[in-house]
Amino acid sequence: MKKTVKGNAFHKLNIAVLITCVAFLCTGLCINKYYKTVLEERLMEDIDVRVVKWKDSFDRQLDNLQMAQSNLLYSQSVAKINMYWDYRSSYERMTDCVNLSDKLKEIRILYTLIEKVGIYFPQHHKVVSGNAPILESYEEDEFYDNRQCLLSDSGDLLLTTYYPLTISGKENKCVYYIRSVITASRLKTFLEQNIQIDETGFAAAADQSGRLVVVYRDKTTPQEENWENRISYELTEALKYNDNVDALRIKSDIMISGSYSKKSGLWILYGYPKNAIQDPLKKLL
Repeated sequence: MKKTVKGNAFHKLNIAVLITCVAFLCTGLCINKYYKTVLEERLMEDIDVRVVKWKDSFDRQLDNLQMAQSNLLYSQSVAKINMYWDYRSSYERMTDCVNLSDKLKEIRILYTLIEKVGIYFPQHHKVVSGNAPILESYEEDEFYDNRQCLLSDSGDLLLTTYYPLTISGKENKCVYYIRSVITASRLKTFLEQNIQIDETGFAAAADQSGRLVVVYRDKTTPQEENWENRISYELTEALKYNDNVDALRIKSDIMISGSYSKKSGLWILYGYPKNAIQDPLKKLL
């Protein structure tokens, strides 16, 4: 009888110990998961701050570039070429164009973001360029509904300043205009120079539909199959349900933070594969 009592007591003790161990284990797992969530959130907040900083830097460059374009466009040298073109000799025309081209080159050198820049004269169908050749003829103007900033189908960002711009019906009364072209390759260079990415991270710019214009990633990092398509898909899906927002977060197998540049119509993005965030946390916790 005593043995039975002792056996039952020992059995109950084992159950109590087991319950205590399970309770400690569950508590530990909950605490572990909580700290992982907190650390992951702090990492995302840090990425959010950096993305906004990069977007603001990009917008400032566009604002400064547009100011430089306006200052040149409103100068007497441009008005002189447009006004006296038909009354000048070939030598005088070329001299004026060379002088204006030198000023355009100064803008191109100062703002390395742009690939080319030129001033267009619709009345004469001539364009003076800061690139070679200095002077060219063209057949038709592209006003793009008088938009100052436009992302073309080819992925080039067009920044245009018009002088002056008055609309009469559908007729465009622009006398002349200056246009800078920021190519995808120059935009990628901007990302490389301004966004310090980690080995597993990536930086990107995308249009309003979620189409990737350019992606920058550490060349030493092994690239997963179709990873750019996955990024574009996640972004497209997120934008479907987040209209008229300036910032977004994507948390799936790819963690992405994005900030919208109203100036350019581009999303500036930074992100990681989710396992790149979780694996280090597993080692810490």
